[in-house]
Amino acid sequence: MAWAHHNTTRALYGRGNLIEAAASAQAGLAVVESTGESRIRGYILDLLSVIEIDMGQDDAAEAHVRAVEQRQAHALPLMSIRSSPGYASMQRGEWQQAGEYFDRMRKLLAETDSVLVRFWIDYLAAEVAVRLGRPEDALDIVVPALALAREVGTRHYEGTARRVQAQALASLRRWDEAIEAFNNAAAILEANASRLELGRAIFHRGLMHQVRGDADTARADLTRASQIFESTGARRDREWAAQALLAVSTTAAK
Repeated sequence: MAWAHHNTTRALYGRGNLIEAAASAQAGLAVVESTGESRIRGYILDLLSVIEIDMGQDDAAEAHVRAVEQRQAHALPLMSIRSSPGYASMQRGEWQQAGEYFDRMRKLLAETDSVLVRFWIDYLAAEVAVRLGRPEDALDIVVPALALAREVGTRHYEGTARRVQAQALASLRRWDEAIEAFNNAAAILEANASRLELGRAIFHRGLMHQVRGDADTARADLTRASQIFESTGARRDREWAAQALLAVSTTAAK
């Protein structure tokens, strides 16, 4: 029963239904408490922490991340692969710390054949590499992940990996390739109804247009991304979109 809640939570999160996803995760934890299915507790806590981070519920997220870290400290290595501690570092802008964390998780992943976990960790590790000024490293991580996503037919992770690939290409100023990758990512994610990741693809495409000096196109993308984040309950992403829109308006007014 708890596993069913976990799977439902992950599906709802993938669709960008954060409020419903958080409620499903909490229901799963309640089942764990009543049935003693302790093995699934760590997975649900990890996912709930990520959702709460996206929703801007900082106190709850911090408490759940600490719980995840405590479980990691006493788990066998392959059972300690979690994303939320690194994800929390990303949201705080602690990119070096996040990079070191995901490097450790990727080393553990080399010993497992868990495709779903590999997608999740690899695309986060690649995004961190972009933020650390290592776009080539990001491509080395995300291109194989993208190929694997296409091979197994997971459109959500294909679109997400394509978005991170586009960020790396934009960082390298390979503009034509980046635009193609962003457009492709947005098309895949929209067709898959992956709203949160669609918003992120459009948001980062808007940032690229801003860097290139195309204020009108940047504003249009950032406005649409902000609307998507509002509809999903992704408070953290909405705040970033608002800051980016302010920066575009300020630059255009000069």
